[in-house]
Parts: sequence; C-alpha cells; structure tokens
Amino acid sequence: MRALILGVTAAGLTACAPSPSLQPSPQSVASASLSIPRGVQAAFRKGTRSSDGRPGPNYWQNHGRYDISISALPPDRTVRGSE
Repeated sequence: MRALILGVTAAGLTACAPSPSLQPSPQSVASASLSIPRGVQAAFRKGTRSSDGRPGPNYWQNHGRYDISISALPPDRTVRGSE
C-alpha cells in the first residue's frame, strides 16, 4: 500500500510523492539464487526441516529429565549435591 504524504510548509499544504516500497519484488527474489549451506541441504534431504524452516516429518528432539539436589553452605564454602 502506498501512502500519499502531506506536508505543511510556511507557504501552505504541499503533496509529496509516494515513497518507494521497501519490500523486494517477487521477480527479484525468484531470480536471485541464494547459496544454501550443506548442513541445511542435508536437513531438507533427511526431512528434518522443511524449506520454510519449520520442523519436517522426520524431525525429532531429544528429551531429558533430571532430579538434581544441591546444598551450598557459604560460610564453610561447601557445596554438596546429588543427581
């Protein structure tokens, strides 16, 4: 959407030309060939990522659950813990 900007000057109201769009045109994006890192290409082939960056059908995430107990005694500078 282009906006017509009105400015107020000492002489009165003046109209300014619409500003050019800051978004690249679809043609310039389609014609530009970007280098894709090998690791990203491998993720596309493996199906762990889709081309838009979202997780793919073979995406997985490692989960871990830990119970850690720690006690610190500042005057003695003693730290004890168990997992």
